[in-house]
Amino acid sequence: MAIHSVNEVASLINQQVAFQEKLEASLWKLEALITVAVLADDFYELPRVTLHNYFSVASDLINEATKANQASLSKLHSTGLK
Repeated sequence: MAIHSVNEVASLINQQVAFQEKLEASLWKLEALITVAVLADDFYELPRVTLHNYFSVASDLINEATKANQASLSKLHSTGLK
């Protein structure tokens, strides 16, 4: 069983908080994009390039959230804290 110092645990907690904040920010932005699309009656009548860029931004936000989540889980698994 590993013995961890308070500083090591505090550092891990701070890193996890940062990962969660990034994840949350990406998801809130994605929710805003989805809300606009749902509420706009003529959303799909926008020019193709606008729709492409819109969905590209949505995809980027999903990727950011996924990366933050994976980094968080990876960090937790690598610490060996039990």
